[in-house]
Amino acid sequence: MAEIIVEQSAQVISVILDVPPVNTLTLARYRAISAWDAHRIGLVEEVVKPRQLMAAAYELAETIAKKSPLGLRTAKKALNRVEFMPTEEGYKLEQRESRKLMHTEDAREAARAVVEERQPIFLGR
Repeated sequence: MAEIIVEQSAQVISVILDVPPVNTLTLARYRAISAWDAHRIGLVEEVVKPRQLMAAAYELAETIAKKSPLGLRTAKKALNRVEFMPTEEGYKLEQRESRKLMHTEDAREAARAVVEERQPIFLGR
């Protein structure tokens, strides 16, 4: 059975996934939880069988690699900032960041790629 050893990784989980400390402490009370339970409580997005792990990891990496690095960086930063904001304030921040992205080389490249029916080549600018 796949499992996550929470006792050894609670602090890492909190840093990598931005899990609020109270949730990390709650998880740390257990010696281990199954991958399926981690999925059920929203700690992980997807669980695959061990023999499918590398294929799933490569598929996810390829999907992420096709995205604009600037867009991904901006989205992650915005998501981290809005987590504890009131909804209206978070929405305004997200809209400001989206407007900034519209004026980047990557945005122009995305539009060109759609018109030319090809995959975009993002440069992170």
